[in-house]
Amino acid sequence: MSAAEIILCTMGTRGDALPFVALSQELGRRGLNVTLLANANWRGLAGEAGAGFHAIAPKDPSQSGRDDNAFFVDSTLPAFRKSFDYVAERARQNRRILLVYRANMLGMESAAEKYGLRHIKIALQPSSIKSLARPPWPMTSLVEGRFAGVMRKAVVPVLYQLVEWRRGHYRHRNKFRATLGLPPHKLGRMGAQTEDLTLLFAPKWFAMPAEDWPGNLRCTGFLFHDRDATDPAIDAFVANHGAPLVFTPGSGVSNVAPFFKKALQICEAGNFPGIFLSPQPFDMETPQVPVLKIDFAELSAVLPKARLLAHHGGIGTTAQALRAGIPQIIVPDRFDQPDNAIRIAKLGLGAAILKDEQTPEEWATLIHRLLAATEIQQRLKTVSRAIVRNDALIKSCDLIEDLLRKVMEV
Repeated sequence: MSAAEIILCTMGTRGDALPFVALSQELGRRGLNVTLLANANWRGLAGEAGAGFHAIAPKDPSQSGRDDNAFFVDSTLPAFRKSFDYVAERARQNRRILLVYRANMLGMESAAEKYGLRHIKIALQPSSIKSLARPPWPMTSLVEGRFAGVMRKAVVPVLYQLVEWRRGHYRHRNKFRATLGLPPHKLGRMGAQTEDLTLLFAPKWFAMPAEDWPGNLRCTGFLFHDRDATDPAIDAFVANHGAPLVFTPGSGVSNVAPFFKKALQICEAGNFPGIFLSPQPFDMETPQVPVLKIDFAELSAVLPKARLLAHHGGIGTTAQALRAGIPQIIVPDRFDQPDNAIRIAKLGLGAAILKDEQTPEEWATLIHRLLAATEIQQRLKTVSRAIVRNDALIKSCDLIEDLLRKVMEV
């Protein structure tokens, strides 16, 4: 009898890959057969984790100025096909397979449906869970006023449909499903629970579960993949200049010059030392305050030494700042970032700047206020302790292994 297999699948930036690398490593440590399907540039990380690897897409292009619709057709759809084909081939040889994949991985979802395989959907952020009771920002405000009931029943469903219609993704998705002999998905479909289990990698206090979330959903907490990456340059900078502000626009952004130009002005306006973190090159005027430019650093190594983080609002970066217990200012761009930013602001753990029209002096005033607010600092300490105590990786892998036992009964 063939041994059971776990096939994990994700696509995207480093933040999309790291949780699955962490799962691969822990599941492999338990002696399980694990293969990770992802972008080709994450092969090395999978190898470090001891997992098998199969590339379903090249490295994600920069999100700066990217045509998301064209990217979906040219890159995402072919990746769906490659992931489906990989699972189909494995299913022909072994029916004892468990699929674990990031939300919206249509190839994996379709393979599970086609071959009757057990499967787990991973939500990396709360905004990926559709809800009429509490939709993600900016729709959230619609269901909080006096007409909340009408909005939930009539307006929000139409908005979900409108967004899908304007993107046109659902038409491509249904064409893909048709090639597999599967029925089409309805526009703006809600409440479909085909997966055996949904895991949300966020704690309940951050996720704020809505009443209409799937009944099979479990909030396991923020999941981290920490690597030993002490940096003598960072340690020396902090020792010489004190705790810095850290600025990063995210690994998916290539046009970083405007971001860091503003960052330098903010540091000079508030007389703060700064660490500017990005693999992308950028020119910078001679700083009037201490500044360290770094291509890459593990956030788990640098943020505990920092005073504040200013960033794009990706869920992985957001979680790292919360674990470090430092305030953050989020200037979001797309995807889940605005929703994450609003959650941080509502929880009193930082600030959200949805449209950055503030002067450097206004930024500096906001930073001083965040650093001086004792109630914010106390909340951050409480949140940090809760995150450190919670082992989301172990909880998530326990749940995966529990379902794997049912797979092994086949």
